[in-house]
Amino acid sequence: MTLASVPDLASVLTSDVLRLGLVPRDAKPHLLMRNTWIAGTPLGDALAQLGKSTSEERKLRHLHVHEGIVPDLANLTGSSLYDILKFASLADRGGQAIIPPQLLGSAYRLEAKDIDSKLSKVFVRVEAAVIRLFDRLLPIYDDFQRALHAEPSVNCARVLATQKSDG
Repeated sequence: MTLASVPDLASVLTSDVLRLGLVPRDAKPHLLMRNTWIAGTPLGDALAQLGKSTSEERKLRHLHVHEGIVPDLANLTGSSLYDILKFASLADRGGQAIIPPQLLGSAYRLEAKDIDSKLSKVFVRVEAAVIRLFDRLLPIYDDFQRALHAEPSVNCARVLATQKSDG
């Protein structure tokens, strides 16, 4: 599973909780957003926010998977240092050390920490959107569960009795 697939999985979960009857391949975020039970509701807002939280990752995945364009790590991280480190490492392997090995190792560790920090922010953003969606889905799920396990009401009992006598 990737960050780009989170909205798709959330859409399948949403479809199941609302009992929309969609097969998983048809439970697409853009379709659910137009559903009358979802459009214009806090649940719809939560689905939209989740989509926005992963939009950049979805674009990058699309480029990589469908167009064969591998994103440049330096562009992804916004770091010009990474390209310089790659060049210095290449020169070092060729026997022309530009930067002492200890300094090169330290620079890579700093760059790795920076990348980790940026990725952590992405995960926190997506996690917050998932939690918001779950907060919207849980009461709906609970209501359905209570309705399914509740004692039949007097009106419901009358309907069942009428159907039995007619049949």
